[in-house]
Amino acid sequence: MAGVTEYAAASTWNKIAPDQRLVSAVIGQRFGQSVAAPVGVSGVVSAPNANGKCDSVAIQVIPTANACASVQTEVLAKGELLGTLAGVPMFRDKQNMHVMLLPTSGNGCVIVALNNFYAE
Repeated sequence: MAGVTEYAAASTWNKIAPDQRLVSAVIGQRFGQSVAAPVGVSGVVSAPNANGKCDSVAIQVIPTANACASVQTEVLAKGELLGTLAGVPMFRDKQNMHVMLLPTSGNGCVIVALNNFYAE
């Protein structure tokens, strides 16, 4: 959550067996005084694995006023282009996070990042 200056979260747990079932959390984020990307949202979903720990997936969505072409230059400096999914470019950064860039109807871009975390 680099650059986040304020956030609030809400979560959903299984009330009967919280240690054995899926949990999800959504997080609203504010990026300080950023004009290009003032707010975003993240989500985390975790589930117990066979080792009694939790595997998780995290997703972050950041709408920005910056064009996808300039965002893509920044993403490529930290990773590689994997291809496209139905015309949406998909990148992988050095931490194995997948990043997709969605152009908006204006000149902006929505950055969608997805990462899996596996507990050992």
